[in-house]
Amino acid sequence: MNQDNFNILKQNCLEALKHYHLKDALSCLKAICMELNDPTLSIEQESIESTYEMMLHFISEGGVDPQRSLIHDGLLQRSYILLTKATRCYKQKNGTGIYAETLKKAIDMQNRFDLETLIKHIRIQSEASSQSENEPAASPNLTENLETLFNYLWTAPIYDKTEARKIAELIAELEDIQKRFLLSALLLNLLEGFDPQKFAIILYFLSSPTDEIRCHALTIFYFICQRHEKEICCNRDIINKISLVTKENKQLKSELIQLQKQLIICQKTEKTEQQLQEKIMPTFMNGNWTQIQKMGIDKNMDIHDLLTNLDSKQEKKLQDNMQKIMKMNEEGLDINTGVFKSMCNLPFFHKFTNWFWPFYTKHPDIYHSFNDQDDKTKNLSTLFDKIAQLSDLDKYGMACLINILPTLNSNGLMNELSSMLEDQSYPQKTAKESIKGILKNETQCLYRFFYFYTFKSQFYNPFKHNCLFTDNQILRDIIYSISFAEEMADFLIKKEHYETVIEYTEDIIKNNEVTAKYLKNLGLSYQKTGHFNKALQYYQQADLLSPNEEWILNQQQHCYEQIGRTDLRLQCLEKLEEMEPDKVEITMEIILCLIQLRKFDEALKRSFKLEYMGQKELFARRIISWAYLQTNQPENALKYYQKIINDPKVKWEDYINAGHTAWILGQIPQAIDYYKTFIKLYLKSASDWENKFCEDLSLLYSYHISEKDIYLMMDIIRP
Repeated sequence: MNQDNFNILKQNCLEALKHYHLKDALSCLKAICMELNDPTLSIEQESIESTYEMMLHFISEGGVDPQRSLIHDGLLQRSYILLTKATRCYKQKNGTGIYAETLKKAIDMQNRFDLETLIKHIRIQSEASSQSENEPAASPNLTENLETLFNYLWTAPIYDKTEARKIAELIAELEDIQKRFLLSALLLNLLEGFDPQKFAIILYFLSSPTDEIRCHALTIFYFICQRHEKEICCNRDIINKISLVTKENKQLKSELIQLQKQLIICQKTEKTEQQLQEKIMPTFMNGNWTQIQKMGIDKNMDIHDLLTNLDSKQEKKLQDNMQKIMKMNEEGLDINTGVFKSMCNLPFFHKFTNWFWPFYTKHPDIYHSFNDQDDKTKNLSTLFDKIAQLSDLDKYGMACLINILPTLNSNGLMNELSSMLEDQSYPQKTAKESIKGILKNETQCLYRFFYFYTFKSQFYNPFKHNCLFTDNQILRDIIYSISFAEEMADFLIKKEHYETVIEYTEDIIKNNEVTAKYLKNLGLSYQKTGHFNKALQYYQQADLLSPNEEWILNQQQHCYEQIGRTDLRLQCLEKLEEMEPDKVEITMEIILCLIQLRKFDEALKRSFKLEYMGQKELFARRIISWAYLQTNQPENALKYYQKIINDPKVKWEDYINAGHTAWILGQIPQAIDYYKTFIKLYLKSASDWENKFCEDLSLLYSYHISEKDIYLMMDIIRP
């Protein structure tokens, strides 16, 4: 069977099982088992099919079995497991890629070693390693044996309860770093196919008293619930275990909420990197390094010395950008993605298992960075321990760089890290890292693997799929409450995930009393996603519950502006003006609405008042001159345009309007002079100015300037 045919059959089988079409699923499984020519798989398929046929026959004869639902769930569960077994068998026989190659090696290795013996060696070596401070391991084979076990767990077959208990007991006895490493192997195994017993191991570690272990298990739990929702839901034993863990673990819900937030933040990783690369980092380079190079300063000098050579404007720009970066980091965004992508080429990351090692100074591949007991390595350990923004993968990359960089560059990197630590405004870890920080590290490291690993296309990427817990029956049953939905809606509003806010908030309204807050959230979310009429419906409902609220009125006027209802926008602005009569910005918006509605007399009154009060004089004069021009008072208009022309903040628009006014008054040479200045200021291409000039043809026609005269004038001023 070629890979395409197998994948089609597997996908059809999964779709059928997802919709409880067991007969169709069994038909696909039969075809798969026949092609694989594995008697064990075929016997299991025939057993499921026979039992299901008996069940269908019993129902067709009018039989009523109170256990029917339970039996049906059992058959679905057996079918899912059979598909997992068949997939593993296919990849062992015909598969290509890193999983298939690892599986074949693991099976071959199992024929030459005893798992019990391997486990025994790991326990002995791990105990010896924990007592050694100066060596990567008491035995050089510890890391190799752990990676062998990792590959075995990643490719392991379906477990029975005894095998699962044995593995759980082994993992429980290891160091925390080793536990997390091996649990990652179970994550990869479960992403390949669902195994109830391996999933039960993950559930066991959800109750770990250690924050790092519990958060790691929680992240795995989420990804498996997302990947295998239907398989889990038809397994009553697993559902009962999840319920029991939820009741016993009082902090599980709050940690799940934090995980949900962090996963939503992860979805902005690409956008964050783009913002850093396009907006923030160029200002660092253009504002600092370019100037530094011009000054002839050595790039390898100390960062403090570099900063002292910047002028106050450059220094402020640097500080502003650093503040933006720090804020992004505090929010949980991955601000090091771009740097890490360049480190993916390091030999350390060519090794598959290295992506899953929690940061470990005894790891053989970076051990030499920490081996020498000099100030440099001591500082490195301190820096890595305290700087909050560095994920485990960042630390591995930097440790490798320090090993391979020339001494000068290596010292420069150390100095920069030291400066970060000395800066009190820079985020640093507390004595005990928060749950938020741990989950941030967990999700960022996994995100980077699934997006940046060389052979990432060979893996199911959970980050490409819906991460909302409310869309998953298992997670929703654990976490959902009105307070959760409210908290998430507020969080999503802050993070600008407006489409998701709509889903959460509409769900709240269905099950809870409608309040102005919910309606405002919905209005804002629809507004931000471009559905302005829908937004106005919710704002109007919110206004009924909270009349004349400034925020609601302000959002309404923005929506009315977008749909072209200037009259209704003006009403909102006038109400806002009553609340804040001294706010000039509102007055300016009202004046612009009056101009659009051709209420020139009222616009003039308000503009005269602004000019008299010395507020926004240039804005007021532009309005006054344009209103005069529109109300057949070109003499007065020109007086004001002449004032504007003499203002330092004059724009090209002012020159073209002044040109029109002078021409209307018959002052042809003056008009030509204004027009030529407009062209000089505006000119982008040979014909661009013509389009702008022709926008006001209706005004010129209204003053009886003919089309022929207009084209003559355009030829006169043509550059």
